[in-house]
This record gives sequence, structure tokens and C-alpha cells, in this order.
Amino acid sequence: MNKPKMFIRELLHKILPSKVAQLYDKLEQAIWYAFFGVVTTLVNVCVYTLLTRWILADAFLQNKTAIATLCNTVAWFVAVLVAFFTNKYFVFENQTKGKTIWVQLTAHFSARIVSGLIEIPAQTLLIYLGMYDLLAKVLVAIVVILSNYIFSKFVTFRSKKNKSGDDTSPPQSEDEE
Repeated sequence: MNKPKMFIRELLHKILPSKVAQLYDKLEQAIWYAFFGVVTTLVNVCVYTLLTRWILADAFLQNKTAIATLCNTVAWFVAVLVAFFTNKYFVFENQTKGKTIWVQLTAHFSARIVSGLIEIPAQTLLIYLGMYDLLAKVLVAIVVILSNYIFSKFVTFRSKKNKSGDDTSPPQSEDEE
């Protein structure tokens, strides 16, 4: 386990009731995934805002649709990169190097593209069927977040087993050490 996570875990075990601390231990990976999901969302919004309101502000005022699309694409790309590195090194503590990183990065981007291609028609369908648009967006977002988590955990950053069936990845909790 990396040092910041270990420090936070130890701190929480000192200040929280033991049942709550035990619940944290069970949900730790999902909690960190959600935390970095918020960070990634903030990165996306900040990059988009920086591009549309500062760097390309004049162009944005002249052609909002095209510039907004370009800026949104750049912001999405940066956010997906942030998600990849925070998930790889902090959430899933995956230490692979070399060519494997490129394979993981490709899988990560592919999953995000697929989830985006699922999100848009699903939300459109729910709205077409009469659901309130923000409720549809939230429901679809929950499905997308869960699918991205599952894909990240079991495909992009999965643990590899050696011939004897032992896990060769770094331990995920103190119990596994």
C-alpha cells in the first residue's frame, strides 16, 4: 500500500469508531475511485473553462459551438489521462511498467470511449421515454461510473496470476501483506 493511503487509513482507524473504520477498509478502493472521479471531473471542468474563457475566449465568442466542442474534447482527453494515472498508481496501485502501460492506457481510453457511446444514447432514450433530463443524466452516470470501475478493476489494471495461481501484483490491503 502506498504511503499516503496507509497514513490516511491509520488516521481513520485512530479517529473513527472501529466498525466505521472496518467499513472503510472494505470499501477503500471504491472510496478512492469515487474521490478521484470527483478530482477528474474538476479537472475536466477547469480545463474546459480555462480554454473557453481565457485561452480561446475571443474565438469562443465568435463560434461557440465549434470552440466548445474542441475545448470539451481537449478537456475530456486531459481528464481521461488524469483518471488513468490516479487509478493506476493510487486506486489500484498497479506498478506495471514498459509496454504494459501503453496496453493499459489503450484499454482505459477504449473503455471511456465505449462508455461515452453508451451514455449518450441511453440518456437520450430515457428522456424520449419521458424521464426528466437531469434524473436520466444521473441514472446513466451511475451506470457509466460503475461500468468504468469494473472495467478498470478487472481489465485495465487487473492483477496477473503466476503459474501456481498466486497473485503477483502488490498487496491491496494490510491483510494481504
